[in-house]
Amino acid sequence: MIGIFEGGPVVSCNLKNIRSDKESVKSSVLEIKDDNIKSDMFIISSGSKKDFRACLGCLETTSSGRVCIESKTALALNIKIGDHVRFVSLYSHPSKKEKQ
Repeated sequence: MIGIFEGGPVVSCNLKNIRSDKESVKSSVLEIKDDNIKSDMFIISSGSKKDFRACLGCLETTSSGRVCIESKTALALNIKIGDHVRFVSLYSHPSKKEKQ
């Protein structure tokens, strides 16, 4: 396949084989923190199809399943408390099977 916007080849696969789709989590924002959050790096996107935005950032998940994000992430995504985000770890984590 050749992409119409790229001069090189295009790789294709089933959606179920894309890690970011399989492992991503949808949650709502519980808190927006001014302080830096110490966590792994995530790809975080707004829940809006109309005004889709995505960025890299840190977040904390709470026991209720909601998330706390940094104020700079909220600003980049144009979101507020109660809005939905989708996130996935930037890096894949080896499964138990891969470690053997």
